[in-house]
Amino acid sequence: MLDSAIDRVDEFISTHKKLVSVLSVAWMGLTCAIQARFISLPDIPFLTDKAAMWLSIGFNAVWWGFLVPRIDERRKTRASGQEAGQDAGS
Repeated sequence: MLDSAIDRVDEFISTHKKLVSVLSVAWMGLTCAIQARFISLPDIPFLTDKAAMWLSIGFNAVWWGFLVPRIDERRKTRASGQEAGQDAGS
């Protein structure tokens, strides 16, 4: 179940590389601008500068600490499975 979800995330990212890259750079730039006090967030309950920072930290922790290693493992597994399948089919 988890492997299929990770495969879907990997497929989405592979399909939309440019969009994901642009959104990532925009999010990083916005976070830096908020922290540097170049811009301020509107007064929305529960959305403060610190909350936005912690949301960004949490997302990056999940992304780099959990998803990226799992995606890399799945890619290696699929690649070795395809190679083994090609060798068996020959």
